[in-house]
Amino acid sequence: MNMSVVHNMAAMNADRMLNITGGKKAKSTEKLSSGFRVNRAADDAAGLAISEKMRRQIKGLTQASQNAQDGISMVQIADGALNEIHDMLHRVNQLAVQAANDTLSTADRSYIQAEIDNLADEIDGISDRTTFNEVLVLKGGGHYETTTQTITPISYQYQIASGSNLPPGVTIDSASASNGYMSQNYNGHVSSTIDFSGLTKDGDGKVVLTELDGKGFYTTCCTCNDHYSITFDSSTEDSSVSGNHHYTYTVGTKGCETAADIVNRIAQATGGQPNNHYTMMEAAGDSLRIYDWRDNMTAGPGRGTIGSGVATEVEVPGTPYDEVTTSVVDKGDLYLQIGAESGQGLRILLPDVDSSMVGISNVSVMTHLNAERAIETVKTGLAYVSTERSRMGAYQNRLEHTIKNLDNVVENTTAAESRIRDTDMAKEMVEFSNHNILEQAGSTMLAQANQSNQNILSLLS
Repeated sequence: MNMSVVHNMAAMNADRMLNITGGKKAKSTEKLSSGFRVNRAADDAAGLAISEKMRRQIKGLTQASQNAQDGISMVQIADGALNEIHDMLHRVNQLAVQAANDTLSTADRSYIQAEIDNLADEIDGISDRTTFNEVLVLKGGGHYETTTQTITPISYQYQIASGSNLPPGVTIDSASASNGYMSQNYNGHVSSTIDFSGLTKDGDGKVVLTELDGKGFYTTCCTCNDHYSITFDSSTEDSSVSGNHHYTYTVGTKGCETAADIVNRIAQATGGQPNNHYTMMEAAGDSLRIYDWRDNMTAGPGRGTIGSGVATEVEVPGTPYDEVTTSVVDKGDLYLQIGAESGQGLRILLPDVDSSMVGISNVSVMTHLNAERAIETVKTGLAYVSTERSRMGAYQNRLEHTIKNLDNVVENTTAAESRIRDTDMAKEMVEFSNHNILEQAGSTMLAQANQSNQNILSLLS
């Protein structure tokens, strides 16, 4: 055996083995303290990948089970509300049968009707108020949405068109339209007269039609503020009307030769009664008689007026205001995610139930015949609610089975993931004890290896 002081090979070997044992002991300690066999990818690269995939599935299935339970809660709320509606419909049926008995007076039936009306209102109230996380359970799964719309009201006023005064030679009888108001001098009716006899004539004695173009007059009835204007157009024989509140009748005068022809055209264009109102326009030779045909009517400011020019319609915007409306939107089937993967879901259709759907929103029992009809109506309504409740029960049963299956899959998948990821504590304790003993032995051997060099000193002494 060589003896040297530069390299202590025995000590180096013991130290190397001690480091190896210490590293293994450290890993074993980590596994025992964390409970995981795989704490990093280096511990088991393939096992880590498989474990993470299983973890995703486990967490997804666990959440899917909770989703299914939420779905059960929703349909249970619907079923409970429908149960109350069932009870109220049975009461309405009982009241309808009672009201069908002719031993009751009209007053007795009115008491019954009052209770039925209140029950119908409460059915609507339950429909409006029954929600699950703001989902309207009895309105087909929709939710309330409030919208605000700014409304600018429009009023229709009139103004006299520039240059649209009476044609030359046409006059309004001042006696029949004093100060612009109609007077009551035509068979007791409020009336006025427009004289066309002074129209300009050509050398042949025919009326010069072009002098009438674009000119005219207006009048109103004695009830409203709408204006009825007459204007002329010599290029056509046809007449037309425009406007929504202030009506302009364009009278085609082509072919007219006399003032009487013009007056007749006006009467024809308006049908004698502009806008089917109380005002009448009647031809009387060269004059046009305008009157309100109702007896005992009086004209006054803004009504029963008559004047020169065409009253054109003008839209005047008012003060804007906000109009708030609440409505139910997004009715339809609801999707429950009951699996860990996309597409693994269940669509459920929540009931749409209110007093109108069950037929009692306007039910009447005030007569024997109506009470008989009410009995049949409630019978149909009960069948409708029963159908909805049975569907809710079917959903609940299905979801309960879904939850059981999901929990079973989670349990077994977790067991498989545990076998990959978790530490076998008993086995690891054996490994730890082994590494602990080896570490103590290695420390002893390192001490012995270091002690062996002391023999060289005895040779040098």
